[in-house]
Amino acid sequence: MNISRKEFLKSATAVAGILSAQKIFSQNPRPNRPANPGSSPKTAIVLGGGLSGLYSAYLLNKTGIKVTVIEANKRMGGRIFSFSDADSNVTSELGGEWISDSHRNIKSVIRELDLKTIAHNVKPEFSIGTGNKSNPAGELSEKSKNLLQKVSGLYRNMGATQKRGLDKLDLFGYLRYQGIEKNDLELMNLRFSGYYGENISHVSASRALSDIPDLENSYSIRNRISGGSSALILALQEKLKDSEIISGDPVTEISQDQLSVTVKTLQARIITADICICAIPANVISDISWTPELPKEKKLSALQLGYSRISKLSFNVSSETTGLKNFQITGNSPVRFLYPASDLNSGQQTISATAIGDLSEIFAGSGADEKKAFLEECIARVGMSANAQISGITGIAWQDEPYIRGGIALFSPGSFDIQSNLRKPFNRVFFAGEHLASQPGSMEAAITSAIEAVNSI
Repeated sequence: MNISRKEFLKSATAVAGILSAQKIFSQNPRPNRPANPGSSPKTAIVLGGGLSGLYSAYLLNKTGIKVTVIEANKRMGGRIFSFSDADSNVTSELGGEWISDSHRNIKSVIRELDLKTIAHNVKPEFSIGTGNKSNPAGELSEKSKNLLQKVSGLYRNMGATQKRGLDKLDLFGYLRYQGIEKNDLELMNLRFSGYYGENISHVSASRALSDIPDLENSYSIRNRISGGSSALILALQEKLKDSEIISGDPVTEISQDQLSVTVKTLQARIITADICICAIPANVISDISWTPELPKEKKLSALQLGYSRISKLSFNVSSETTGLKNFQITGNSPVRFLYPASDLNSGQQTISATAIGDLSEIFAGSGADEKKAFLEECIARVGMSANAQISGITGIAWQDEPYIRGGIALFSPGSFDIQSNLRKPFNRVFFAGEHLASQPGSMEAAITSAIEAVNSI
């Protein structure tokens, strides 16, 4: 099915020139296309009501395809979750949040949906140790900067075999072997763990070195969606109001033949369509019974791909606290990241915080009093007033969320082929999700993967 250039430019797929109208539903045969390539699909099932799923459905709907969206959880939005505090009237993000200058796709979608962004223009500070900002600017030593530049240059000139070999090592161990100083390793772990959602000892050295440009820019000027990231989810749902959207009903079986795909759900729904886009986390794919069975390499890759352990929190702090006006602090305290979700208002300020890895597990399993004690320790360790009054603690541990089970796709050592295996279509089923794009863990990745999935049909 070809769509006009006018219609194409109206859609958010017209981003940075990466797609053309001729690519979407092109009649030219291509590998992995569904059988019967001479006819364009008229119906589609989209699995997953997160950002990549809803945007995939939106793109398909724009071309006239009848879409059914199925979400396992009752809440739509996946790992996007904006929390509005009734007392402070402040919206904070417990899920996807940041948009950087390089995120062209998501910015284009925001414009098309008549949403706006607000800047978070603060200079990050880094705290190593107790109660002091030993390296506020987060600057590496000149020696470590030169070594990092050297290994990045070596990586760019490596062949596939060398990169595959490097994939056996974790980033922390590899950089230590290359001579990065201990203090700088700690600092890099603080800086980059926000990007990966885990300490860099959990990340493939090969994967991380390919991410170096994005890692270096991860603390550049960033933006949020005005009114909360969930406004994007609501806007897409509004665009899909004439489509069938099913929530709270997990898919249990997917079967396909040369002409169609049939999906069965836990509540005994049976839905058949011409094609399907599977936009669910990779670690949920193996929960589904597939007929025919998934290719071995795809099944193994879905089992191998890890997800980071992330707890995102929101809490209120009294106005007596010092140093809260404009900050973004990363420290090796129980909660790794602290930044304001609001300005000081009516005697208090709303703060957002993130715990990762083992500390996310500990925090998630703690009671209310323990959580409060953790947060009091965190704000004291980064130099804020020890007399701060903390209230209104709320949060979500993404590793404990049903049908999500983690924060950010994590490419650990030994994951070299995982992304390419998971990206490949399987007959009439195509795949989307943040784990399939070049910047996993971002809303940009979710949007980009949806564009690529629709473009591969």
